[in-house]
Amino acid sequence: MFVSYLFTGCLDVGGQKHNLSILDNAGQHDYETTRLCSYKDSEVLVLCYSVADRNSIESIKEFWVPEVNNNIRRRRKPILLVATQTDLRTDHGNSDIDEYVSKQEGEVLAKEIGARAFVECTARDTDSVNNVFEMMTSVGVKYRKRRNNIVRKMFGR
Repeated sequence: MFVSYLFTGCLDVGGQKHNLSILDNAGQHDYETTRLCSYKDSEVLVLCYSVADRNSIESIKEFWVPEVNNNIRRRRKPILLVATQTDLRTDHGNSDIDEYVSKQEGEVLAKEIGARAFVECTARDTDSVNNVFEMMTSVGVKYRKRRNNIVRKMFGR
């Protein structure tokens, strides 16, 4: 069963209000046709992995980025790479820190895949979650401005 969630809201970034519509495809590898349709009108592609699950960062490299590059023809659509569950790295009950994906590994991956930005967050800190939405909005605004400038240059407007 394909599960996706739609979230909408308004966010103030830099003194300007922006409407956000976020479609979460829940990280399922099946249902490619449905996913590809949902990507069509996206302005920012947000790829997330959990720092507590090395398989999820490998999935970004081996599944999600190839899908974006090969099937979506993203036409320079920006990618925002997000590391989630960062609080698990520092919880006192987790003594084997090597099993977690480091911030440096995330930064390296962001460069490898050509992400416009890399952000870490945890649901335990609303500021870090808000930072993800603000970064997503900022990346989207820059994309929209660049796209509009290209259209103006092409059509002399």
